[in-house]
Amino acid sequence: MNTQAGLLLSDAIRRARAGENAGFEDLYLLSYQKTYRDILALGISGEAAWELLAALYAEVWQKRANLPEAGIFRSWLRVLLRDCLKQRGREIPATLEFPADYTVEKGLTEKATTVLIALEERLGLLGETKKRRPGSRFQTNMQWLLTLGTIAATAAAVSLLFGFLNRESGAIHRAKAVVSSAVETSAQTVSASSGALAYTGWNESARGRSYLTAGGQWLESCWFEDGDTLYCFNEDGYVLTGNQNMEHETFHFGKNGALENITRGLEREQGRTVISEKMKEAGKAEAASGIIANSITIDGDWIYYLYMEADNAALPSLLRVRREGSDTQIIADKVSGYTVQQKAVWYARENKIERFAKEGSGAAIGAGFYVENEGNRYVLMDRFGKRVSEDMQSINGRRYILSDAVIQDVIPETAAVGTQHFYAAAAGESPSVLTDEGKEFLRHGAAIDAMTALDADLYYSVMLSKEGATPSSQIWKINVKTKEAEAVSGVFPGRVVRMLPYPETGVIYMEYRPGSLGSVYGQLAMIRGDESYLLNDSTIRVGDFGKGNDRLVPVWAMEDSILAYWENCEPGATVNAEVKVLDYQAVAVPLTKKRRLGSYQKSEKPLIAPEKGSLPETTAEESPAIVESTEAKARQVESVPTGENFVGERTTDWMEPLNGSRDYGILEAPAED
Repeated sequence: MNTQAGLLLSDAIRRARAGENAGFEDLYLLSYQKTYRDILALGISGEAAWELLAALYAEVWQKRANLPEAGIFRSWLRVLLRDCLKQRGREIPATLEFPADYTVEKGLTEKATTVLIALEERLGLLGETKKRRPGSRFQTNMQWLLTLGTIAATAAAVSLLFGFLNRESGAIHRAKAVVSSAVETSAQTVSASSGALAYTGWNESARGRSYLTAGGQWLESCWFEDGDTLYCFNEDGYVLTGNQNMEHETFHFGKNGALENITRGLEREQGRTVISEKMKEAGKAEAASGIIANSITIDGDWIYYLYMEADNAALPSLLRVRREGSDTQIIADKVSGYTVQQKAVWYARENKIERFAKEGSGAAIGAGFYVENEGNRYVLMDRFGKRVSEDMQSINGRRYILSDAVIQDVIPETAAVGTQHFYAAAAGESPSVLTDEGKEFLRHGAAIDAMTALDADLYYSVMLSKEGATPSSQIWKINVKTKEAEAVSGVFPGRVVRMLPYPETGVIYMEYRPGSLGSVYGQLAMIRGDESYLLNDSTIRVGDFGKGNDRLVPVWAMEDSILAYWENCEPGATVNAEVKVLDYQAVAVPLTKKRRLGSYQKSEKPLIAPEKGSLPETTAEESPAIVESTEAKARQVESVPTGENFVGERTTDWMEPLNGSRDYGILEAPAED
């Protein structure tokens, strides 16, 4: 853009801000060719491209009071283009680079004129004198000017056209004179620039800093990530400096163009948003009041937003949540503004710009909390990065035992479905589950070991038999409302002594002990949907730590792993005696490899109390019904050959949701000391 065209665009923006129809017309005619090219670069063409162009400039008119300066108008327009695409269910690829050359298809002017007239009529901007058929003098004159040689010449000419249209026939002659002047100015600019020696990379001149790519293109109207620094180029190809207002935020650039700070208003969002709907679905509609207005950015698989829960908080936190899920991460607290670019999220914290790689993990949040590894111990933090001060914190059915925010242990809270609570009559010893009223809700096997609730279902692990050196167990779930019960695992050796619900991810994690009743050796298992899995811990369980008296205790669920304590314990324990921990390590057990827990075979079905009353007393002669485990008939199960160290069965149906690798063997518990 030459100086003449830049001045005309600045004037058009100023008049459009003031609500002048002619200013809006000039703005359209000065910028539509580059915008149309950007749309073509997205793979959108034909009538769809023109429809999107019209929708985009309709948004420009609606946002006219907030139009930016000419130097960043095209960058602002591209942000608006992204929003228009998203409203139509389409997205700009994260790696898209808009081309730099301005060549456009022939015959563009006639269509552009028709689109402008239709757009103005739709917006109610046309007076009766302008509402003509496509062949009118108004359109003919506009087309004549639009077909002149360069964009700069067109810009100069159309600026005069609307000033004289419907006034006097001398308008065209005066416009031609300005065209000649603009063409000369454009030629001089090109000549001057071609006489200077340009280098690949950064270039300095009296007008500012510019950047020439290895492909021979000058960066313009775009953001540029150069290592740990972010720059923004105007339409002339020079970095922005000073304060620049772009969409609801003020960006401060230093003298060399580097982004140094971002600030914004902190009003709370009042309307419906994609984040408020997610909170509503999670049963936390009241939490939506903490969303900062106009702070939501949808990018790829993630939605970024600013959130400030406390009214007296100085600044909000920057968070992101998966579009197709509930996985939420906190990026930073005390954030005054941010922008999402191709490779990273750039945010301002304490008047400094920090960078968060979009492929980074962030800290997973559960009901407003997250954990950090501090000296090989997990510390519980709130969403604002402060250590939790209480000695005990309840989170979604889990109770965290703390000491100066350091997590000492995690135990399940009382299993509850709605307002109804359920209790094991005597864990590890009694086969009964009781209700609040002390009535027997169900009776199963030799003893109920562990229990929890997720959604409308009660999950429990039952020891089917205590006979022999190692007990046999199975995991079941029962819908409290319908009383429908089904097994969600096969029959496996050992027992499950801890079940922790994670409604944030829809998973239950368990401490599983595959040995005898007195064994403390433990592994991690999980329930997802109607299946139970044993996790492969071979990558983290190395060395002689524990020597067979070690266990894994689940602490915190991440997207691709479960954070746990690997604990070395004193050998031996009674059925439910407290285990004494001698040493520990903080580890992350991956979810990439897992196998179904237990062998699918016939097992006992629980006795369930009727709608009213409790279960009757049973006699020794009575035997419960025998049923087959979940999907037993549909599965091809191969019994494990003697001598192979596997827990459970080998199956042809494996589940590898993350990397597709297969784990054909999970070692059983080592011999006890």
